[in-house]
Amino acid sequence: INGLSRSVGNLMTAFGVGTGLYLAVDIAKNIYNTTKELQSLDLALKMVSGTTKEFAENQAFIRGTAEKWGIEIKGLTQQYTQFYTAAKGILSDASIKQVFESISKSGALMGLSVEKQNATFYAFEQMMSKGIVTAEELRKQLGNAMPGALRAAGMAYMDLHPQITNIQIAERELMKEMKRGAIDSATYVPLIVKNFEKLYGIEQVKKVD
Repeated sequence: INGLSRSVGNLMTAFGVGTGLYLAVDIAKNIYNTTKELQSLDLALKMVSGTTKEFAENQAFIRGTAEKWGIEIKGLTQQYTQFYTAAKGILSDASIKQVFESISKSGALMGLSVEKQNATFYAFEQMMSKGIVTAEELRKQLGNAMPGALRAAGMAYMDLHPQITNIQIAERELMKEMKRGAIDSATYVPLIVKNFEKLYGIEQVKKVD
């Protein structure tokens, strides 16, 4: 309370009584609304986490990811809840966290807008939900959000087919197999996000500055 009173006093001194009070009320209202939204998001995360321990681990992971890569925590909580739901049962909890952080890292270091970050997460959520990687998600959704999506997927294809050493051939073969529904997301999504880091040259970066 004392801290709030001092803050209000500082605002009143800086901007005058009327404006200072208006700003103080507006700030308090924003804090209240944000807190309510975070509580709702935490409730959704708790429902999909399964156990109290998983919920606590997921909360800690989201906070750590937000701090490490400088990402707004409210949106990150929502995206993680959706991705966690789509990937649970397909990837292990450890792999889900690893893949999600890698996506967050690439988006943050590439300076993607919030809209493009959301589109990136949505594309990967769709891949996990369908169980396969399709051209729709890879080239249109992910490709429009993150530069080099097809190249990263081609590099992932080369990881699994070391006999192919030409990236253009790898991309063509990948497209053929996507048409047949043969590119399973459990195998390819972790490799695609790993190769985004290689493509962007950010593998060794440990924290956003």
